[in-house]
Amino acid sequence: MHTSLYKRTFPYLALGALLVPLGSNWTDAMAGPISSADASRQLHVAPLTGAEMAVMSLSREGYVVNQQPVPFASPAFQRVWERNDKLVASSQVPRSWYWGPAPISAGLQEDYAEGQGGKRLVQYFDKSRMEINNPGGDTNSPFYVTNGLLTVELISGQMQTGNNAYVTRYPAAIPMASDSDDTNAPTYVSFQNVSNTPLGDHPANAQMNKPVTATIARNGQVGDDQTKITYPKTTVSYFDPTTKHNVPQAIWEFLNDQGPVYDSATGKTVNARLSDPWFYATGLPISEAYWARVKIAGQQQDVLIQAFERRTVTYTPNGVPGFKVQMGNIGQHYYDWRYKNAGQSATPPTAVPVSPTSIATATSRPTAPPATTATPVPNPAADCSGIPASQNVTVSPNCGRGGTVFVFSGGGFQGGEKVGIYVTAPDQSVLGAPFQADADSNGRVGGISLSSTPDFPTGIWAITMEGTSSHNKAIGYFKITSNAPAPTPVGGSTPPPGASSCSDVPASRNMVVRPNNCSRGGTLFSFAGTGFKGGELVGVYLTAPDQSVIGAPFQVNSDGNGNAEGVSFQTSAGFPLGIYALTMEGTQSHSVAVGYFKLIP
Repeated sequence: MHTSLYKRTFPYLALGALLVPLGSNWTDAMAGPISSADASRQLHVAPLTGAEMAVMSLSREGYVVNQQPVPFASPAFQRVWERNDKLVASSQVPRSWYWGPAPISAGLQEDYAEGQGGKRLVQYFDKSRMEINNPGGDTNSPFYVTNGLLTVELISGQMQTGNNAYVTRYPAAIPMASDSDDTNAPTYVSFQNVSNTPLGDHPANAQMNKPVTATIARNGQVGDDQTKITYPKTTVSYFDPTTKHNVPQAIWEFLNDQGPVYDSATGKTVNARLSDPWFYATGLPISEAYWARVKIAGQQQDVLIQAFERRTVTYTPNGVPGFKVQMGNIGQHYYDWRYKNAGQSATPPTAVPVSPTSIATATSRPTAPPATTATPVPNPAADCSGIPASQNVTVSPNCGRGGTVFVFSGGGFQGGEKVGIYVTAPDQSVLGAPFQADADSNGRVGGISLSSTPDFPTGIWAITMEGTSSHNKAIGYFKITSNAPAPTPVGGSTPPPGASSCSDVPASRNMVVRPNNCSRGGTLFSFAGTGFKGGELVGVYLTAPDQSVIGAPFQVNSDGNGNAEGVSFQTSAGFPLGIYALTMEGTQSHSVAVGYFKLIP
């Protein structure tokens, strides 16, 4: 039997190659498609055999990927999340997230001088951070749970640890409303000289009914673009008398929107304001709204960005109808800033007193007290360098020691389609039979987590998500470190274009690669794996040099001797250069064979 690796076009690599489509027997024999109703079950990716453990130098059995979201740290947090996002998660209402698909961190007791015992319980979400400042307060109060002043802290670099206590860090050079690799997009630093923060206020005059045409560049330079008046809903609808900033119509309507919300007390869905009062989720505006040309899902877009105390809000006139106005992923940004020193090389924080400004704070409004976080102590020996930029996947955290729980959220898929999930180890082997998750109505997949253990291989890992209908692909990178600087993983990096050496191709395991393991594009490679159970189905996966899994996998039958043969891969001159890996895994024995080969100029 001869099985070509390709049967359809795959635009990600622009290879013009064809890939065998996913067969029905794959979903039966593998972990199978996962519905939201199955979200609580754990899905085993590569429950390793003893032989595999020896090959990979592991002492524990079982790589586990589960689709169970990170648990809520408090029933109160869950109630707040359910009010707006439970109906979004179940695809009952088509609107953007208020918090996100699930928590992205465990509950944390973070420093706050006025908190109980100098601490307070917080939990991070894509869009914000929930906080409980008084555990003994009225749990039925809408302000029992608040969300932090994250925008103020990221723009100013001043992290609050009490009503009048701050830690000086650095303003976050993290894009506010674009793909993370967009080097031209405005960051939080860009808004420092146009926003009200503890560093000073930057008020504006009322501009009621006037169009918003101001622009902002990454370096903070403000300009004017009169062509933006052609976009709808850009005239000012509200001027805040406290912070003295204008809010354009599209964003003002979003802040005052009404729709179905879930009442956890009664278990019923009712119609109400999504944010009550309108500034509950966002706080008050601390900047004007500014236009920027940014990259979203790889495409350049005109986006109107406005900073509020607790959130950032964006308006994309050419975006998807119904989702043109959204809250930014400031919870992710802040978490990365605090926990992974994102946005700039961090220096040791120094506590300094900062005088309150005229910004209305939680002490003058019941919306939320000042945001705080504790400073997590990073591993000084951990090397978090060399992690490639993820593509349409958020990884939280993206670097940690073995034992870290990594959480993934991907986007860019068709609403409701099945999305294949694959995990790639530093040696480019694909770990275990993949499974499928359901994309929500916005084309996003969330709540995927990988629970690593202290004995996981160190190096760069990758998670690949691929839509089974759209064939759209997303890939997230993360790194597992040790107490000492992590060694460079074998085959874990892409050789630069022009590298013609064949000396760095890893030795294949239980697999023969023909005609050789190093050749130019245009070569037809064939593979024969051994060590499987006679007659079992064997999953086949191909990993590119960037560790992404190419296409939906397929299966072949091993013969009576446990050999799987007749798999070939036709390359061409336009293929990316570097080391590829073909993984075979027995669906019953879970025996693994990996063949490595390299494309050179």
